[in-house]
Amino acid sequence: PLYTVLLGPWRNLAGGSSFTLRYFSLAFSTLTVALSAAVARKILNNSGDYAVAGLAALSPFQIYYAQEVVTYSFLGSLSLVSCWVLLRWLTNPPRRILALQSVLYGLLLYTHAAGLLVLSTHVAIVVTSHALGWLKVWMRRCRFESDAPLVSWAWVLPISCGGALFL
Repeated sequence: PLYTVLLGPWRNLAGGSSFTLRYFSLAFSTLTVALSAAVARKILNNSGDYAVAGLAALSPFQIYYAQEVVTYSFLGSLSLVSCWVLLRWLTNPPRRILALQSVLYGLLLYTHAAGLLVLSTHVAIVVTSHALGWLKVWMRRCRFESDAPLVSWAWVLPISCGGALFL
């Protein structure tokens, strides 16, 4: 329902025709291309960010849902912001990132039920990396500058706060 709530002020601002309503999805679809490059830059260390952005821009699903008045382009943008924040937290874990991630999880859950898949994937990444320690080794191979602890149980806080915001 969050997409519909945000679409109301957009309709008041831009008009109620189907042509102007589609620009709302187009804006988030364009943002998704830029966010996919930012997430790729965080993971691949500047080696494939333009290729990932190009693939995101040419994706048939991305092009199709950019033209529709549906929540999927907004969901993709929120998911990529959440992934970027998770990667940021893994390399440099300040507490304000946890608060931001809590809000993002709540927004994802309010946007679509598929937001739960993003949340569960992040939980799986954090728990697996904590249990096995493979993420720390991988991140050192990728030359992340931070020597901070990569995972902790503090990540339970934004997950539970995101769930509480959803309820």
